[in-house]
Formats: sequence, C-alpha cells, structure tokens
Amino acid sequence: VLTIILDKLPEEISNTVSLAYSVRSAFVHGSNVSKDNQEKWDKEYEKPQDILELALDYLRISIITNIVIDLNKEEFLKLINSALVSRKKHKELFILLKPVKKILQHI
Repeated sequence: VLTIILDKLPEEISNTVSLAYSVRSAFVHGSNVSKDNQEKWDKEYEKPQDILELALDYLRISIITNIVIDLNKEEFLKLINSALVSRKKHKELFILLKPVKKILQHI
C-alpha cells in the first residue's frame, strides 16, 4: 500500500522498516545494535534520526490510510492480497487510495 501511495519500490520501504524494527528491538531488549545493522544505518542514512523520521512517516501514512478508506481490516487485507494477482483488484485498490494521496499532498 505504501508503494502505491508514495510511488516507491517495495524493497526500499521493506528495508527501511526492517532496519528500523531491528534497531528498535535491540534497544527495547537492552542489546546493542548489531554490527551489520549499524553498518547499514551508517551507509544508508546521514543521521540516526533520518531512519526514525522515515519510519514514523510510514506509520503516519498507514494510520491516515486506515482512517480514510471505508473498509474494515479484513476487507482491506483481502483487497491488498487480491490486488497482487488481479489487475481489476489492483485498479480498485489504486482508486481506493487516491483520496489518501490527495490528503498527503497537503501535509
């Protein structure tokens, strides 16, 4: 869904969320950030807060999406899954997300 709203590659969003979650988990569980994750963080982001701001933006967009669309969780997930294999459902999802994109243009 974020890929449609933000016009970004799924890998970019997935990598950001995965890295942010790994860093978060390390802190929450009292561990240090792994060397691999620290290297990814240093390589891909100028400042530590960059990934955090990006992850928060994704979260805000997800919340706005769930407020704006007129589907319950099960219906929305079913549409997302169907959109992966059906052009008709993909178009339906794209149309459903247009108001979200419009709102985000003004933020």
